[in-house]
Amino acid sequence: MNDKIYRAAIVGCGRIAGGLAGGDGSLGVLTHSEAYRVSPRTALVGVCDADRLRAESFARDWGGGNAYTNINELLERERPEVVSLCTPDETHEELALAILQSSSRPLALFCEKPIALTVRGAQRVVAAARDANVRLAVNYSRRYVDSVRAVRDLIQGGELGAVQTIHGWYTKGVMHNGSHWFDLLRYLVGEVVQASGRIARDSNPTDPDMDVTLEMASGAFAHLSSCDARLYAVFEMDLMFEKGRIELREAALSPQLSLIRPSDRFPGYTELEETAHEFGDMRNPMLHAVEDLVKAMDTSGESLCQGVDGIAALAVAEAAILSAHNGGKYISVMTHEA
Repeated sequence: MNDKIYRAAIVGCGRIAGGLAGGDGSLGVLTHSEAYRVSPRTALVGVCDADRLRAESFARDWGGGNAYTNINELLERERPEVVSLCTPDETHEELALAILQSSSRPLALFCEKPIALTVRGAQRVVAAARDANVRLAVNYSRRYVDSVRAVRDLIQGGELGAVQTIHGWYTKGVMHNGSHWFDLLRYLVGEVVQASGRIARDSNPTDPDMDVTLEMASGAFAHLSSCDARLYAVFEMDLMFEKGRIELREAALSPQLSLIRPSDRFPGYTELEETAHEFGDMRNPMLHAVEDLVKAMDTSGESLCQGVDGIAALAVAEAAILSAHNGGKYISVMTHEA
């Protein structure tokens, strides 16, 4: 049994780094700092933020060792073996490349989504990680959760039959949270081949709120609708199959299964009925992600969500944006050709 403790560092001391830890605890470990503290296989040795006072406060609050404002200084002095990149989306590509090209680069880079603002940028990051022999994991966090993985197992087992259609709702940008939904879609039911999008409201021009229709490789269609983050947060997915339905509620972490049965109300008809099914725990997504990355480092394996997955999710978002700028016509996700 490997008992090595990996030295960890966090770049960017915002909400996903530690600020979300102030909730009611119902979802367990949600932040990078919590995960590194709870895991017996990691030790947080340093943090970095452009705001020195915030970095120092964060290090005190989380027992994170020394605080830095310069990434190279952090890497050279602390020699972390895994680095979490938790800065704003628009900085991911530049900072990921700086970390990967450093002479003191870590064994693994755990990057918040999206890994860049363009597919080309994401490809640069993935190529740099490969060239540097650094494992690149992306925090599309639902892949790491027991309940969501159980949903995937149920779907792949064939009990529900082929997927008919998928609907979903999200807030906060087609790349920021929309790419989360696209990754979950790919993880559960396969690849997306075309996207059609429209901008839903006045929003961030570089990461707009969008309504998106997707054609899957299976021939099914998925429909994602944007809601206004100023009103509330929502992230859900509803999958309809030949023989049942799975609703992913509560940030898409809590599944509800319905199966077909003869209708008692309407003779001769078949309806869907909610059915008890044990999907497992929906807690501790970030802890599971760190544990998965530790396992990958132990075994020289790969994480459950790799750089190529980050590229694929971003390609769907980029195709949707391109579609919106071309009157909503379908755009190929792989080539972005109309």
